[in-house]
Amino acid sequence: MVYRTAGEVPLTVDDLVFVGSGGKVAAIARATGQIVWEHKVADGIVSILCDPTVGLLVGASGHIWCLDPVTGVQRWHNELKGFGHGSVAIATARAATRADDGTANAAVIAAVVATSG
Repeated sequence: MVYRTAGEVPLTVDDLVFVGSGGKVAAIARATGQIVWEHKVADGIVSILCDPTVGLLVGASGHIWCLDPVTGVQRWHNELKGFGHGSVAIATARAATRADDGTANAAVIAAVVATSG
């Protein structure tokens, strides 16, 4: 669901903060704190990775989704059959962090949650 109203300046991925909780993932406008969009995912611990070359990767309860980070539209979903229903760790070789000066720093970013057992 997209919450932007008509006539607003289009947002870019750099204008957003991504959060996940309670079986949902949402984009929040960095400048205002308002929810821009939200998307229902599986209940459980939510892991998030934004890879500009792929999209917003979201993992929860043994599933992974790829969403458009600006609109929240689902690009694909994989049930990860045979992997169980626990927390999902996400990493890509292409993910990068941005330094304060705006230059890209090569990095592997992972959202990892320890599980018992």
